[in-house]
Amino acid sequence: ALPILEELHKKELLVVSDTHYGSIYSQPSMVNTAVYEAYNRGITDILHIGDICDGDYSRIRPIHVHEVFLYGATGQIDYVVKNLPKYKGMKWHVITGSHDQTHLFNYGVDFGKELEKRRDDVEYLGQDRAMYYVDNCAIELFHPGGGTSRILSTKPQNGIDQIPSSAKPNISLRGHYHKVYYMMYRNIHTLLCPCNVDQSSFMMKGELPNLMGDYFLTIYYDDNGYIHYLVPEAMRSEERRVGK
Repeated sequence: ALPILEELHKKELLVVSDTHYGSIYSQPSMVNTAVYEAYNRGITDILHIGDICDGDYSRIRPIHVHEVFLYGATGQIDYVVKNLPKYKGMKWHVITGSHDQTHLFNYGVDFGKELEKRRDDVEYLGQDRAMYYVDNCAIELFHPGGGTSRILSTKPQNGIDQIPSSAKPNISLRGHYHKVYYMMYRNIHTLLCPCNVDQSSFMMKGELPNLMGDYFLTIYYDDNGYIHYLVPEAMRSEERRVGK
């Protein structure tokens, strides 16, 4: 029989992804709203699944200089340090994605390390993929590469198939795709996370849907970290409600 909720540990998290700070399409007010809601709910830990900033793609996408209002590593780091929401008692646990990594390629600047140095409420877990632990419950933060597939389950299924049984997380949170999707596969609770940036010209031309919002997760787990109940709550923002 399933254990009753009162016998389990409970953890609530806010999951934020793809904020793309510095982009003309970024929506910092959406991030602010989600974090304020999390603060009011008593949530203390926020997970960021990468592409914190918009980076610098000017060398391979010349139009990119016209799609950012902050150019280069220094301006974008300064902006994120100042504008990533900060509340007493709340901590960010972040990975960096492909956009953040462009500052490493172009300028030798590790965005995650710089952010962690300058914000005492930010823990940098790694580039592209890392584990975050709630007691014995393993949560994978993953910012994959490549494009999404029309069938949303295809890419995460293919990836999860490659994970050895001994290394499986309890939850896999995946950014990059700007989608909202939940599935249970190989006993891993898998979520594609929405973004906090409006559709770019790059995504528009590729006819790639862009779903904006954030996830609130409520996890009920036992002493071994096994999840018995998971409540994923997508806080979605419609494009028509976002300031252009």
